[in-house]
Amino acid sequence: MSARILLVGNDPQLLVTRAAVVHTRWQSKAADPEDTLKALREDTFHIVVLCHTIEQPQAAILAEKIHRLFPTVRLLALETTLGSADYIRELGQKYNIATGVASVYAPEEMLEAIAYLLQD
Repeated sequence: MSARILLVGNDPQLLVTRAAVVHTRWQSKAADPEDTLKALREDTFHIVVLCHTIEQPQAAILAEKIHRLFPTVRLLALETTLGSADYIRELGQKYNIATGVASVYAPEEMLEAIAYLLQD
């Protein structure tokens, strides 16, 4: 079975592009932050990618909820500058879970991070 990746963000056009990139290797679906938990309840996803278009406080809250409600789902955050996704690193350390961070400017880095998270 192919891994399923949920991409979450506030820019629909950017999500379509990211989903197309991810879809070259895995199944993908896009959602806005408000529909994320509903999507996770309705379908099985292995990884949630939190895009940089989600404000950091909202992304941190959403990541915490996803982990609490769907503990087997891995989390990957995309960052624009080094440290802008520290919330996901902190979540990983807090719960001793695998999380990842990739640059928004390097699609291949996002794909590598997804592949890495799928190995665990």
